Amino acid sequence: MKLTKRLDTLKLRVWLTFTLRIAKYISQLSMLKEKRKRLYSFQLEQFNNLGLSYASGKELLDSLCLRIFGKNYSASDGMWSDHLIYFASLSLSGFSPKKILEIGTFKGETTRILSELFPKSDILTIDLRKKEMLEKGIYQYAINAKVDLFQIREKNIGTINHITFKEMNSLALTFVSDEFDLIWLDGAHGYPVLSIDFANSLRLLSDSGKLVCDDIYTNIIKEDPNYFSLAGYESLNAFNDAKMIRYSLVLKRVEYEFNFWKKHKKYVAIVEKTK
Repeated sequence: MKLTKRLDTLKLRVWLTFTLRIAKYISQLSMLKEKRKRLYSFQLEQFNNLGLSYASGKELLDSLCLRIFGKNYSASDGMWSDHLIYFASLSLSGFSPKKILEIGTFKGETTRILSELFPKSDILTIDLRKKEMLEKGIYQYAINAKVDLFQIREKNIGTINHITFKEMNSLALTFVSDEFDLIWLDGAHGYPVLSIDFANSLRLLSDSGKLVCDDIYTNIIKEDPNYFSLAGYESLNAFNDAKMIRYSLVLKRVEYEFNFWKKHKKYVAIVEKTK
């Protein structure tokens, strides 16, 4: 009798433990769903404030990526992020840049997409020489990979007539005198290079142009000159406080798994000169 009672008690405890865990799991799923909903709502609102359609941009980008790369857009795929949706939605808005500057070519995927979205534009894209990359440890994970970064870049942009690729340090833009209607700034992320790139980009930006800055952190745990830095955010605020620019932040990637760590949440900045 006592053994039966003990077994019944044990079964009850197991059932209660299992039930509580299921309830906790369901609660966590519900909270996660709500957090994801808030992230998407934020992104949609930011795009709407810019006069753009996130959904239409995503639809156009999907069709482009499928045609060029054989797959739909995914934020989990390599270096792709919602800056590409911004460019796609910008093209649908009627924005038609004559000249585009890209700082940081990498594999040339963003360059290729820009060339498709803005076929009448002249695109100048720059990146460091391979030797300098190796010396500074930049793109090391890609250079050391089995797939050749430079062959991929050549395949993506080597035969497109309105793309010009130059091997150069972005600091050399200090001596360039030109004007661009759209600038994609995706070079070094820390001081002093980022702040110099940012100032040069503003100098080269046309009065009605758009400057788009990658990997903006508003809060970080540890500073890293190549990847984790407040240099972009602080540069934005310095020029904004001086009333020289206005800017908006959109999430780099809208999925929750990319926004779990609040101190390493990434944004993309959309910058315009004040008139």
